[in-house]
Order: sequence, then structure tokens, then C-alpha cells
Amino acid sequence: MNQDYNNMTVRQLKSICRKNNITGYSKLRKTNLINHITTFFSKSNSNSKPKNTKQYIPHIPFVLMNKYQLIMECKKLKIKKYSKWNKKTLIQNLCDFTKKQQSNIIKNENNLFCYPEIIDTIYQYVNISSIDIYRTNIIQEYNQQELLKYQELYDNLIILPIRERKYFLRNNGFLSKYSIIHKIRDIKIINMALSDIIKKKENCYLWLSILKYTVSRKMLKSELIDLVINYYHELNLSHP
Repeated sequence: MNQDYNNMTVRQLKSICRKNNITGYSKLRKTNLINHITTFFSKSNSNSKPKNTKQYIPHIPFVLMNKYQLIMECKKLKIKKYSKWNKKTLIQNLCDFTKKQQSNIIKNENNLFCYPEIIDTIYQYVNISSIDIYRTNIIQEYNQQELLKYQELYDNLIILPIRERKYFLRNNGFLSKYSIIHKIRDIKIINMALSDIIKKKENCYLWLSILKYTVSRKMLKSELIDLVINYYHELNLSHP
């Protein structure tokens, strides 16, 4: 390449600089001009090399995160306009973003293969079977040990001065004290016996909502009870 430049005139070399938006060439002589051009192209070639892209995998599926954790994931991935999204929209957009990233990695990387099991772990909200996995995980996760953990967390929160509570909640992944209260309530509902759930309409509604079953506030108590009984046996639950 240097031999080709040596055969060119200064005017031709300067025209190359203009076409490639190379600056700082106007006062250079031929030898310095050639060096200036060669260093510019060597730098541009090194910058154009593909970077090692890493696949983003969340530490837990998005459907198991609370709203604050979802917002933190958006910040980490530099997703914009998330401040007005509700939890469902946050999950949808995070999953769309990670899917797009996955497809870009497959296009850009050579000999890359991603096992279906890995993709299914990342996007556990997509199909019906993944929702069943979510329900099973909730039932396993919402045990008595978790209940004690969140009760202790709430007890530690309320003894703190009001100014320190905000930082305590953020460090533990919650937006407010009501997030912990609702978590404790949900764990208690999931661990109730069937006979205790169907005593109150509110308990039926909460049980179905926590496990992501389609339910409406306008439903009659009898309809909710029938749904709870059917789904309770469908999940093979046997609380004492």
C-alpha cells in the first residue's frame, strides 16, 4: 500500500484525505502525508474489528422480579422511557430487548449455538408451560421460611428512623413498606389450607391473582370458589 502512495502526487494524496474525512493534512509534505494516511487507515481497521459480545442473562426470570428490580434491569440495559411503564409493560419490554439482543448475537457471532433450555429459562413468561413453571416456583418459594424472612425484614424497617427507611428498602429491592406488607400477605394466602381460602371472597381473588390466573373483581364468590378448587387440585396442592 505504501508503494502505491509513493507513486501518487501530493494532490492525489490530499484528495484521498478529503474523501475519507482525514484532517490535519494541508501543511504536510509527501512523506509525512503518506504516514498520516497509513496511520489513519490502520486505526480505522483496528476499530472496525468485531467486539466480543456477551449474552445478557438475568439472575432470575423477569416474571419473578418486583417492579423495583425490573426498573434496575432497565437501567442496567440502558432501556429508555421506562419510568411510566407498569410491571406488565416492564416485563414485556425487557423480554423483547433481551430477545433482540440474543438474535443480534446469533447473527454477529460465528459458530454460536444457544441451547433451547437456556432461552426457555430467560423467557419464562412466553407460553402456557412457562406460566405453569412460574406457578410452581411461586408455591415452592412462598414457604414458611420466606414468611419469617419478610416479617423480620419488616420488623427491622419499622424500628429505623424515617430518613433511613428509603435506603433500607432500596438495598433490599423494595419500593415502599407496602411492598413488604403485600409480600407477607401473599405468602400467607399461598400457604392457607383450601378450606380457609374459600371462606372469604378476597382470599379467593388474591390466591388466583398471585398465581396469575385470569380473574375479575366482578366475579361472584361462588365462581371464584369453583376456580380456586379446580386450580388447587390441578396444582396438586396439599396444605394441612
